[in-house]
Amino acid sequence: MSLIWIVNILSVFFLCVFFAGIVIPQILLIAFRRRLFDEPDERKIHQCVVPRLGGMAFKPVVFFSFVLLLAVNVSTGHDELLKEIGAEALPLAYAFCAIIMLYLVGIADDLIGVRYRAKFFIQIVCGIMLVAGGVELSDLHGMLFIHSMPSWISIPLTVFVTVFIINAINLIDGIDGLASGLCSIAFLFYGMTFIWFHQYLYAMLAFATLGVLIPFYYYKEIYIETERIIIRNFKQKDAEGLLEYLSHPRVNCFAGDRLCSREAGWAYMQYSPKDMLRYAVSLKKDDFIIGDVFALRENEDTYNVGWHFNKRFEGKGFACEAAAGLLDYLFREAGARRIYGFVEDDNIRSKRLCERLGMRREGCFKEFVTFVNNPDGSPKYEDTCVYAILEKEWNTIRQW
Repeated sequence: MSLIWIVNILSVFFLCVFFAGIVIPQILLIAFRRRLFDEPDERKIHQCVVPRLGGMAFKPVVFFSFVLLLAVNVSTGHDELLKEIGAEALPLAYAFCAIIMLYLVGIADDLIGVRYRAKFFIQIVCGIMLVAGGVELSDLHGMLFIHSMPSWISIPLTVFVTVFIINAINLIDGIDGLASGLCSIAFLFYGMTFIWFHQYLYAMLAFATLGVLIPFYYYKEIYIETERIIIRNFKQKDAEGLLEYLSHPRVNCFAGDRLCSREAGWAYMQYSPKDMLRYAVSLKKDDFIIGDVFALRENEDTYNVGWHFNKRFEGKGFACEAAAGLLDYLFREAGARRIYGFVEDDNIRSKRLCERLGMRREGCFKEFVTFVNNPDGSPKYEDTCVYAILEKEWNTIRQW
């Protein structure tokens, strides 16, 4: 393996990591602002909304990085890459056309939805394009005791396998991190295999796609790190810690969040109302959950926020640190213009926390809502305060 191929493979990988790391957060910001969320359904494990369109960065970044390296190679007098492209022009041309078709259908499906019949038709056309480019499963090399096959068998089999793989990846994409994780392993394996068989051009494409997947996997999961805590997606191990502080909610408005078992805690972590973002707050030193924060999107630029915290960790500033991290994320990454929260008038700790965050008290509604009953069975109405802060106000104080 010559030095130029080593440089090309490493360069396309790091270029894709770099450009995807720039592009994907901007695409996710658009998804937040335009409310382009993947909503939970019966086939998905994630139960809160997840921003769509992150995959829009894949093909533009891969193609741009690949063509940029081709231009650099030609400009510097290295024609190895150009010769390889010329030798593989037919399969590459058909494969790129197939990829572009799948890419456009994928975007349309995310934005407006595409009927499954149309998807299958496009997938079959893509399989036929691969066959036209010379990609054909004509020999199974002894698998199931099958070796060479005639074209009338191998061509339909190739199209079938193409459609099967596309739908297999699409199916597991409903499980957070599984599709990107498995595809990363696959492209690493393919890249190393292509290098072993001296197919350096295809190794470049494999490592380029791997480079895009790495930042995609990172940005798919929220991860906000402050001095002492981490705000992240829930993990199954959080159920016990969640049960510790939600088995007896300390505020009446959270009576509906009361948990009675680990199973209920796991269900709580999986389920969120539509348009709600809910995340765990854990200690950085041991990743133990000490609370959770949540934000309900009410219109394009307004969020209603709240939080639960374990009383064992009160008085140490963890709640303020976590709430500040959430507000900063919503203003800087999620397109929030105004953030507000309801606080019971007798909840002194939460009122002080809102004030420490720079939130303004906008008013107090007398006997606004009821969550529990008095001893005689009559509804107990709560006096509820509203605290709010605007993006421009946050920007002036967030350095604290």
